[in-house]
Amino acid sequence: MQRKDLTSLTKLMGKKLADHREQKGMSQEDFAKKIGISRGYLSDLERGVREMSLETLNEICKKTATTPNKLLGYK
Repeated sequence: MQRKDLTSLTKLMGKKLADHREQKGMSQEDFAKKIGISRGYLSDLERGVREMSLETLNEICKKTATTPNKLLGYK
């Protein structure tokens, strides 16, 4: 996968993450605490400036009762 493709995917995942958090009615601060990361790191993820690790994706899904498919908008 080319770097440009990774950047597009990172931005898409960030948007989906922000949408998920907002659907839960949570602030960045509260959501970050819930999943065990800093608010700054969450902000970077949501803006697509940092790539999400699989471990972070797993924690988000586990602690917010969702699946990677649902988080990313797949049925």
